[in-house]
Amino acid sequence: MPTTRPRTAKRPRPEKGSLRVQGWLHSALWPLQEALPRALHHLEEGNLTWRAGTGRMEGVREAPAYLTAAGRANLQDLIAVEDGALGQRLAEQAAALAELQRAAGAAHAAWIQALRAASGRFGGSGRRAVEEQVDALAEALVNGVMEIHIAGGDALAAGLRQELDALRRGPVRAALDAARAAAVAATRALQTEVADEQRRLCDRYDLPPAPVVVHTLQTHH
Repeated sequence: MPTTRPRTAKRPRPEKGSLRVQGWLHSALWPLQEALPRALHHLEEGNLTWRAGTGRMEGVREAPAYLTAAGRANLQDLIAVEDGALGQRLAEQAAALAELQRAAGAAHAAWIQALRAASGRFGGSGRRAVEEQVDALAEALVNGVMEIHIAGGDALAAGLRQELDALRRGPVRAALDAARAAAVAATRALQTEVADEQRRLCDRYDLPPAPVVVHTLQTHH
């Protein structure tokens, strides 16, 4: 589980309007303000975008993963200079997502085992295909998209409807939902802090509150 990094010596603050502050805004804070709502939407909807093949959530990552290398460096520089709550909120979100990813893996493993046992009656020459479908159903359970399989006419999902309903009400689901709720709260708190930090920097260093977009006029000959 990620831990909070030890505090580094606080660096001198830059001058108003400096390129250093613009780097914090352009490469770190503004990209996070675009990425975090998308991640939060996945979490709130219950679609963890978790993939068994990679063992991770593909669309929900800890915040620095959404940034370029330069953005991550500028983010760390910002934290070292400002020494506010941003570093703590980043660490809290990373820890919450790590726990959610662990819970997703544990849920998938438990549901694979239960569904394979329940699907034993669907044997015969198509057994291998059944086991592949079971893997997909367990992943869908983790990601909260089981209804897509059922509505799409998935025969195995229909045949295991009773077992699937029981799994969606069981203790494994409750543990996964609790980890997801914690990740939602941590991501919301981080989103709020990122927006607050952006406003503080723009006010303190007299910079625009959003990226300046320069439109060029097309000339026609």
